[in-house]
Amino acid sequence: MRTKKVDLENNTHEMHTPGFRLVELCKELGFTVPQLAQECGMDKSRRTFYKIFHEGHAPSTKIVKAICDRFPQINFDYIFTGTKKIHDNESLNTSNTQNITTLVNKELNMINGFIKLETELVRTSNALQTTLLNCTNQIQEMVIQNAKTKNDFESHVMQLTKQIGELSASNLKLSSQILKVEGKVDTMSFITERAEASAKEYIDKSQKAHKRNLEFQQQIIPDIGEYKSTKRKS
Repeated sequence: MRTKKVDLENNTHEMHTPGFRLVELCKELGFTVPQLAQECGMDKSRRTFYKIFHEGHAPSTKIVKAICDRFPQINFDYIFTGTKKIHDNESLNTSNTQNITTLVNKELNMINGFIKLETELVRTSNALQTTLLNCTNQIQEMVIQNAKTKNDFESHVMQLTKQIGELSASNLKLSSQILKVEGKVDTMSFITERAEASAKEYIDKSQKAHKRNLEFQQQIIPDIGEYKSTKRKS
């Protein structure tokens, strides 16, 4: 058992504790517990190392300092506070280097993806700018055409307004003439009524005169006949 390597999967410490972080980092070193104690110059403390890595005992500052002195890439403060894992981005072992390489490759793939996306965005932007330019030109043409149409419409309205003014003037003149004619008609109607009244009066007088003449004739004719008869007898 003492030759067993430090295994993170068998970590007996609670997560986010100094013991858990120490086991995690030492697992990345790839040493067995005796090898780790030997590397740190603490062969006599192998049992203590074993208790820390396999029985869940909390690490002492002495043990942590010895490990950090041997492996300066491990940060002492990180073990106890969790604030920093390694110094200056140094890798702990070949496995960690491979992880970094994998991470770099992923980042490169992401960068390539971003470059492709940027290229597509530039292409789309250029297409949009071309479309926008075409739309702007069409709008300008429509504005010019609308302005021309507006001018033609306003000119037509002005002509119609002028014609309406002329028709209004003619209407006023015609209305004046109609009023004059109506005045003359009224005058003629008055004269006609007077003439009709005079004619009626004349007819009445004529009829009366004719009647009197007839009566006179009826009276005078017998007298004349009698006068002639008397004269013959004498």
